[in-house]
Amino acid sequence: KSYLCISRRNLICFMALIYDFNMEHIILAFVAGMSFITAIIGGWMLLYPDYFYIKSKAPAYVRYTCVGLLGLYMLDMLFWILVAYFNVVDLQLPWCRMVCGFDHLTVVCGFLVGEAILCHGHSYWKRALACLLPFVVLIIILGVTTSEKWLPVPTILCVVMCAVLFISQSVRIYRYDKQLTSLYSEIESHNYAWYIHIMGPLLILTVCWLLVPLFHTLAFAMYDTVVVSVIITFIHRVLHMSEETIDLTVDPQSVAAKVAKTEQELAKPTWAKTLLNLMEKKKIYRQSD
Repeated sequence: KSYLCISRRNLICFMALIYDFNMEHIILAFVAGMSFITAIIGGWMLLYPDYFYIKSKAPAYVRYTCVGLLGLYMLDMLFWILVAYFNVVDLQLPWCRMVCGFDHLTVVCGFLVGEAILCHGHSYWKRALACLLPFVVLIIILGVTTSEKWLPVPTILCVVMCAVLFISQSVRIYRYDKQLTSLYSEIESHNYAWYIHIMGPLLILTVCWLLVPLFHTLAFAMYDTVVVSVIITFIHRVLHMSEETIDLTVDPQSVAAKVAKTEQELAKPTWAKTLLNLMEKKKIYRQSD
């Protein structure tokens, strides 16, 4: 492996000398290529998990939301590739300012995927629209005005929005986990702590990327490389999610009522038939909780 890495590095250096390529451009091209490959394969896996022999129980709307995010990410990358290729990184140009606004919109969409997972299908579109509408308005404003006072607004709004989304989602997950431990004997398939472990470091990295003036191309390449790794991890976790997403409407009293009803059924003389029905038809032994 070490020999292959050294050979690959020497080959890139040799190409840079022979063809007068800029090393930073080669790294950026490599990261962009890996991003596109990851997005295409990841979207394919999310849309057709059976093709990859993955028996995914993730709700369809969660998988399709992730596919939409990958599409936005690829579009954003394509915009910046065109900007870099034509060497027109000029914030005085209306369309360049609009691309910056779209860039921040894509970051917020990444955290909105958590809403699709945690909302249990309820009020997701309302939440998404409330978060995206300000950025759509800002993109239009950046396209029609030359005033520089609007330039930092998308960055500030993006940081605030991502932080608020992450904090609210973490609180909901914490409350949900407390309910799980009081209702079920096995919670591994319903546990969403992985979302905090993935999105927490990404939030810190995003805030640093947005607030610290890291305009060096290698820094951008490093950030995009980490994002690709996060996408791979996130897709893996989504595909192996439980069939049910977080639902904070579970009532302990309703669970107790179901248990009491089951006990009454088993107390009847026909308990043997009831037990056979539960095992043979409803197959409750497949439900680990």
